[in-house]
Amino acid sequence: MATTRDPGTIRSVDTTTAKEPAMTTTARITIPTRLHAAYEWIDSAGEWDDAVTDPSYAMGAYSNAVDNDVVDVTVDDLHEVIGMECERRGVPHPGWCVYCDRATGRDDIPASSDDAAWAEVAGCHADGCEWVASRAHRVA
Repeated sequence: MATTRDPGTIRSVDTTTAKEPAMTTTARITIPTRLHAAYEWIDSAGEWDDAVTDPSYAMGAYSNAVDNDVVDVTVDDLHEVIGMECERRGVPHPGWCVYCDRATGRDDIPASSDDAAWAEVAGCHADGCEWVASRAHRVA
């Protein structure tokens, strides 16, 4: 299979069939083809440092994509490629709960006695999330 590489994208294209492979290996990470749009959206803006540190980055990037009529980028896809990049860098995924496996879009931890703040935090997590139930493991 002959492949060509466009230096401006992460795609390797099979020139014999003009179809993309199911997985693409880049110098950075290997991603499924379905995530190319999300990866390219962040990569083209040069915002990987922001993406891996700002818990609200995916939602902001998604809103920006919608404003620019980019319809093949979803919040979940953005979170997934950010998670892959975080793994490659060996850093925690911002705004992602490792207990309930949900994108929360936040990394704040309210005081254990702040019931209103914890009710708001709970809305971003799965029902019964251990981290929320224990108020970040500060109450039994």
